[in-house]
Amino acid sequence: MKVEAESSDVVSTAHAGLLVFLELWCLIGMPQHIDRALHLHGKQGWLTRQIIQALLLLNLLGGESISDIDKLEDDAGLCALARMAEVFALNRPEKRDRARCFRRGRARTFPAATQLYTFLAQFHHAEEETKRQEGVAFIPASLSMLTALQSLNTQMLAWLQARQPQTTATLDVDATLAGTSIQLAKFCYKGFRSYQPLNVFWAEQQVVLHSEFRDGNVPAGFERQRVVAEALPHLPPTVKMVYLHSDSAAYDTEVLFWCERASQHPQYGRIEFTISADITREFRKVAAQVTEWTVVYQTVKGQQAPTGREYAEVVFVPNSHARQSDILEPFR
Repeated sequence: MKVEAESSDVVSTAHAGLLVFLELWCLIGMPQHIDRALHLHGKQGWLTRQIIQALLLLNLLGGESISDIDKLEDDAGLCALARMAEVFALNRPEKRDRARCFRRGRARTFPAATQLYTFLAQFHHAEEETKRQEGVAFIPASLSMLTALQSLNTQMLAWLQARQPQTTATLDVDATLAGTSIQLAKFCYKGFRSYQPLNVFWAEQQVVLHSEFRDGNVPAGFERQRVVAEALPHLPPTVKMVYLHSDSAAYDTEVLFWCERASQHPQYGRIEFTISADITREFRKVAAQVTEWTVVYQTVKGQQAPTGREYAEVVFVPNSHARQSDILEPFR
């Protein structure tokens, strides 16, 4: 077999799928939204929009550390795509201004790792870190810059809603364990070092509505009601009805009463929910008294066939619920 090398000025990339992401990124207008939401850099050097775009690409390509940004820089085809995305929708004077951002000329397409570290350090709340206590779950308060960064997701959802409108939002709340080798990370309940972000998904649109990054030792149910409440403002105003779905980590009176009390979210009224219940001794006693069960069927080749599962409705009112006069119906 004979292999011949041919010189060419044409560049290629092994990550052509990112072209779809970059195109969507530009069509949504995320670079412009970043300029309005975050003012962390001047007119010289790397712009905030360039740094955030680089971090997103690094995440999409499965980068394990900031230093992996050099792998993106070594991909000539990807660099060409990224530079095209940077000048998308710019007129000629704006392109000229962009070229003048670097006084000594621009040597890289993506910021170096040191520049990314410097950027990310601006979101670190050093004062909050002094409040940590050993063996206690802790969530540091967010700086205003981090809140501004979260607002970018609201812009993306508004763009999506305009093209695929939904009047209902079913919120699925769940925590995710993300294992890590970082020695400063806390051990999760499964016994390994991890982080445990709490995510709020919007089922009808199949997107993440809101997310809060957390240490691995923070229980999934810790301050869950607050996170769900913080997710609501990210919904577009055309959403009229909200439902909530969660595992038993949300089986907490604070969450249940918040859903029931329409006064706490008047734009949506009462939020109906499906939350797995903790099998307490009291609940087990009530469930053991059920005598009427309904068979669950499934359709097989056009015929209804039993699944081997049955369900029953059990009215169960915890003592804390019974003392609330403004809760209209007992939980089932």
